[in-house]
Amino acid sequence: MEIAGPASLLLLGLVCVISAIVAGGGKLGPWQLAVVKTLFRQVMLGLLGLVLCGVAAVWALRNERNKVFHVERATLDAEGAVYTGPCPHRVRFTGNIRTSGGHGGTVAYRFVDKTGDFTQDLLIKEFKEPGAQPVDATRVVRTDTESTAYLKIYSPDPHQSRRVPFRVVCTGPKPR
Repeated sequence: MEIAGPASLLLLGLVCVISAIVAGGGKLGPWQLAVVKTLFRQVMLGLLGLVLCGVAAVWALRNERNKVFHVERATLDAEGAVYTGPCPHRVRFTGNIRTSGGHGGTVAYRFVDKTGDFTQDLLIKEFKEPGAQPVDATRVVRTDTESTAYLKIYSPDPHQSRRVPFRVVCTGPKPR
């Protein structure tokens, strides 16, 4: 069994008074008016208190997150993303990982396209302090390909860049 808190008791009292007023033809005596005003004021103060508590909680969580090393953003671009010509062709992906909070840390990531990870190993980038660091990888394309690639962050917190499209059309003899 739960016991109602002060705010719910005030709200219940306000509902009872309003019900009595409606049942009595809508006329308020001086004491009824004073009770309604007091109850309304108490309910509004209670709601204001709840809102302020919520704002304080959000601020505290945001402030706590800024103390912990985390990835803020990852970006990726492609050089040679649209190509028609002899293959194999190298598509170079360059990007940035931006971190904040804490005193630095380690970021684990991979470059990924539609076929999966094109950097097979998990790549590691050490940050001595929060900030941005460049990353890059090259994908060798041997056949006609149309795909997208992105930078996938595994730790300290999951994140990914926007997907970057690339298209390669091979001409001439096909490589073996």
